[in-house]
Amino acid sequence: FGDVGMNSFNHYAYGAVGQWMYSTLAGVSALEPGYKTSLIAPQPGGGITFANYGYDTRYGRITSNWKQTEAGLSLDVTVPGNTTAKVRLPADNVYAISEGGKSLADVDGVRSVADDGQTVTVTVGSGHYNFLVDPRRSAVGSAFAAVEQLSKVSATLAAHGQISGPQSDQLAVTAQTMTADLQQAINALGTSGAAAGNHVAHALRTALALDSWISAQISDRAAQQLLRTANTSLTSALSEAIRSITGLTATITVGSGVHLAGQDVPVTVTVKNTGGQNRPGTEVALTAPSGWQVQGGGAQSVPARGSSTFPFTVSIPDAAALGIADLQAQINFTLDAVPVQFLAAGSLVVASPISMVSAASDPVSGEPGTQTTVETTVHNQSTRPVTGHLSVAVPDGWATPQPSADVSVPAGQDAVVSVPVLVPLVGNAAPVTLTAAFADANQTLASKAVPFTVTQTLTPTGAIDYADLGNAAAETAHHVTAAPSSGTSVEAGRTRRYSGMFVPGSWFEFDLGITQGKPFLMRVVETYDGAQVKNYTLRVNGKVVHNRIINHQTGAGLETFQFLVDDPTLLTASTVRVRAQYNDAATGYDPSIADVWSLPVPNLP
Repeated sequence: FGDVGMNSFNHYAYGAVGQWMYSTLAGVSALEPGYKTSLIAPQPGGGITFANYGYDTRYGRITSNWKQTEAGLSLDVTVPGNTTAKVRLPADNVYAISEGGKSLADVDGVRSVADDGQTVTVTVGSGHYNFLVDPRRSAVGSAFAAVEQLSKVSATLAAHGQISGPQSDQLAVTAQTMTADLQQAINALGTSGAAAGNHVAHALRTALALDSWISAQISDRAAQQLLRTANTSLTSALSEAIRSITGLTATITVGSGVHLAGQDVPVTVTVKNTGGQNRPGTEVALTAPSGWQVQGGGAQSVPARGSSTFPFTVSIPDAAALGIADLQAQINFTLDAVPVQFLAAGSLVVASPISMVSAASDPVSGEPGTQTTVETTVHNQSTRPVTGHLSVAVPDGWATPQPSADVSVPAGQDAVVSVPVLVPLVGNAAPVTLTAAFADANQTLASKAVPFTVTQTLTPTGAIDYADLGNAAAETAHHVTAAPSSGTSVEAGRTRRYSGMFVPGSWFEFDLGITQGKPFLMRVVETYDGAQVKNYTLRVNGKVVHNRIINHQTGAGLETFQFLVDDPTLLTASTVRVRAQYNDAATGYDPSIADVWSLPVPNLP
């Protein structure tokens, strides 16, 4: 440390943690100097279940004390005299929040309430407040919103003459009845969950009867559909409110292990009851993807503050798609003789019977026109043979390899499968990725990436001609001419010629020998002094034969590429004139070429 007198333990790192604790965890910050107006917006989460914070402002002490309880998020706040506070709570709707057991509309000191769909901000004056964010009240609030939406649909249809006045009046009366039931439920939640549940059940009974009334009384098909859709959403919201109030939840548990097509899988639905009343006659049904078979379910009692398990057997069909398959449990029970339904979601992973143990190319690199073989070892982890074939996906511009013949992989055993791959004549010298995939008649069962490198030697054999640009003797021999901006130098270890940066259309050109009347390959070596994008064209006898745009992402070095020239009009002599020309907008970098070969087109395997 040195001189201890110079040491400080008041580092900002510690201050930043402290600031987070009081402004985010506790949620207290000043909206006006001196906390004349303050914000209290705690953000629970991250495994933290409580926080208690206080700060002495010039007006008095402000506090934020929250904790997660069985009833929901409890927040006690103190707002100093002669100040106001905006208390922001994580809640889906205004109904979710109570203060001292009362709805916000009935609380002295509450000046305004704003709901943005994810949080509710309550503006309060000085005093002490005990807020509770109750998920049961939130669920009832969602039902209120669903009733309101049904009323809006009804009003719109009446305005357009799609339903009659008496029909509109009936829908309005029904909505008012359900709203009254929900308000009674909200009022009862503070003292009796059972009574609250019965009030919501009465609203649900009304909604179920309304569905039949809509079908029988609304003749306009479009209007009927709109009303039934809104009422279905309302029915779901009411059922969810009852589920929340009664304390029922359900989870789907899939048996352990690897699950393969053709197997039977044990699945359990557990219904938990945190409420104080037994739920006799609770029924559970389980649905799986189309074509799957499900056995089990039935009805049983779910005890108060206990749980019941409902066993099922799910049969995965032979042709099932691999991956995640959705499961859905439908739980039905009654409350006050009203049928209630809620859903629980789960999933089952259908694994592949085949795994690809290894995949490699041999050789791991090759010149254009050569061949490599992708060889894989696949393993069958199932209890029956699996028949499939190997295919290899290649980069764009490569010839698609012929897949292997079908191979039967015995149960529990390995098989070696291979596919030959032809390296194309044209393209860049660079690493590429081949993808080996083993598939049956329906889908890919296993795949693996296979690295391969395309090489283009700088000493090719059998070249027709070679132009060593930047070398004075070679340039003279190949009759090099160039724009005034062009020049030569050594870059990346090789002599090279460039056309001239920032000069639109700058160029250089030279003669290159070919075999008259026969197509040829042109191999080109570029030089780089760093990462850059080149943008130019190569022309033969004045005709563009290659547009070169490449993003070189590494430092100083070389890029090698080759392309085919097979236009008969360009092959009428034993020499062609090659021009490298920078783009007219001078975007990117100019051509910088060290070597050019003309090569005969080989016979491909």
